Amino acid sequence: MISNDMDINEIKDKIKGFLVDEMEIDPGKIAPEARLKEDLGIDSLEVVDIIVLVEQEFGFKMKPEDFKELKTFDQFCQFIAQKVAEALLETYDHSNWHGTTGGTPWMQRTLLWLFRFIPTGFFYAVTALVIPFYMLFDRRGYRASYAFYRKRLGRGPLHSFLSVYANEFKLGQVVMDRFALYAGRTFDMQVDGMPEFERLSAAEPGFVQVSSHVGNYEMAGYTLQTPKKRMYALVFAGEKETVMQQRALRFGQSNIEMVPIAGDMSHLFTLNAALLEGSIVSMPGDRIFGSQKSITCRFFNAPAQFPAGPFLLAAQRSVAMLAVFVMKEGTRRYQAYVRPVGEGIDAGLPARVRAEAMASSFAGLLEEVVRRYPTQWFNFYDFWK
Repeated sequence: MISNDMDINEIKDKIKGFLVDEMEIDPGKIAPEARLKEDLGIDSLEVVDIIVLVEQEFGFKMKPEDFKELKTFDQFCQFIAQKVAEALLETYDHSNWHGTTGGTPWMQRTLLWLFRFIPTGFFYAVTALVIPFYMLFDRRGYRASYAFYRKRLGRGPLHSFLSVYANEFKLGQVVMDRFALYAGRTFDMQVDGMPEFERLSAAEPGFVQVSSHVGNYEMAGYTLQTPKKRMYALVFAGEKETVMQQRALRFGQSNIEMVPIAGDMSHLFTLNAALLEGSIVSMPGDRIFGSQKSITCRFFNAPAQFPAGPFLLAAQRSVAMLAVFVMKEGTRRYQAYVRPVGEGIDAGLPARVRAEAMASSFAGLLEEVVRRYPTQWFNFYDFWK
């Protein structure tokens, strides 16, 4: 069986080879606009053979009624490519992830109301007081964070302990900043690499924008936007209602649409269609939950698993990828970094090889940012397990 790491050209070559070798169709007749029945002479019996081929070679069942809707060779190949893309997107599954913004909905609504009257610094101070309780009772998160500073950054025991506190405190500040933004507060954000985002936004093809759990990526949605392309951002559907409502309100004022991860996998169709129509698809690229499909990359001098889905999607569709990191630098100041992922990769390489190179490139960019902002690493589990 052919893997779902193929690109459209590989798919066309495979199908063309089958039509020539098995059905003895003249290769000169096989063109994108060639009609399957009238020009290539494919009859109802040969349709059965093609359906068997699809199942054997591409790993999914094709129904006879699907084939009836396809008129040309190009339409048939695009249909296969879409199904292959949907299969690889299934490698990106957060169904087992249950992380949400803390607090009950009424607590979050109260916090949102208070932010309209009380300075942000007051909430930072309260956060500083409650962090020791998080360190005491969230042992799993504490151990993972402590191990990161000890093993990956080589810090001593006391320095690592203090780094965990600073790490938790910085996360608390980022969460408070989100609610401050929902309440109408403004932040200053400088963008390093904006020309790259503008260049890809002005081009016809869509592209993948990959994020990570460092800093405050949500801030990018309020700055990195363009009227030329709509952005479809994959989000966890289990987030609290208050947060989702505020995101929808803010993003509704821009050209961004949230795509919640759905149990029926409908989000896969949305993301694939968005990329095909030339839009931007935003996906996290640093967490694996519920999927066995991953790419191993060198990260902080040790092998770590990164989700295959975002990188396979970009490679299979032969589109560009940008990594975006939004890091907190002051009470009301953020610095965003926009970096191309996998520049210079040979487009003639197989899709899987290109995906691995892109994942490795992203891991390198992520490590560079985390080393610069070590207290803004917000993956509170054993990332290298």
